[in-house]
Amino acid sequence: MTKNDLINDFNFRQKCGEYGLYWENAEIYGNVILINTPIEGLYVIFDKNYNTIGVEKNEYQDEEQFANVFYERYSEFTDLLPFGESFDYPFQNYTLKNFIDLANRVDILESNHGHSISTKINGEWYNRNSQENEEYFQLLSYVKFISEEIKMYFLLSYHMQAMGYEMPDVYSYVRALIKNVNASINYQIENNHRPWPADILSSIGQNNRKLNFDGMLYDIADLLMKQNGVKVKSGSPDSLVEIDSSINKADLSILSDKLLKILDLSDEDLGEKERNMDEQFVQHQIESLMQWITEDIDDELEHGHVLQKKKNNNN
Repeated sequence: MTKNDLINDFNFRQKCGEYGLYWENAEIYGNVILINTPIEGLYVIFDKNYNTIGVEKNEYQDEEQFANVFYERYSEFTDLLPFGESFDYPFQNYTLKNFIDLANRVDILESNHGHSISTKINGEWYNRNSQENEEYFQLLSYVKFISEEIKMYFLLSYHMQAMGYEMPDVYSYVRALIKNVNASINYQIENNHRPWPADILSSIGQNNRKLNFDGMLYDIADLLMKQNGVKVKSGSPDSLVEIDSSINKADLSILSDKLLKILDLSDEDLGEKERNMDEQFVQHQIESLMQWITEDIDDELEHGHVLQKKKNNNN
């Protein structure tokens, strides 16, 4: 991609607009897009899919070196994180890039106030009505939720840094987020109360009415309840009951590693797959329309023939 292609891309311009930044101030360095801000030395950083992956100050004289060092840290394993700390269970093997890339491949459609959700992975919608692979989808909702929170963090980080304030680094933020969400759910379980989405968001200082995260949060709560050997009591939606102890609990660390296989499909292959699916959908719509038109014409001809017979009989 050339810079000219980039700055003429409407999606990129729209993304810059979220930060109040001018797209002409962008430069491409490998997998990183740097956008210079009005604050000296402060950059908003996008990946090639226009996901925000950082809001940082350039401590190097050379922009390209800054971009390369940043991307290496962003992409590497968690043993390179600040203070050598990994993310909390079950995401010990994740990098920040894993969260953002995975969430970019997943869409979640909620209905019935979040009690029913559908999950799209790599362009394909999956049926969530069965219990099969339930924990897989629930953990994927957890990843998606964390990524949505990261998006809000970066917007706030840019605002605060532009005002001259320091922000905790994104790694510390994500660790605290996971810790608080898990602690909130565990607290409710210990008190034999169902963890509701409003309770979870309240524990991280957010308002449930302003966010459309209910489906993801129900998934997260159900996942962690099962890990703790409980489920919602039938006929008493605010209470909990122990589940059959013979039911095996999934190792969420192993399951989180399994989620990363979603990324085995390259961006290029995903784009080709989605184009083919769009073409098949259009072809199906055309065939359905042609069938409807043909049936309508046949009905008109038959109706016209009947009218002609009646007219001849009247004569």
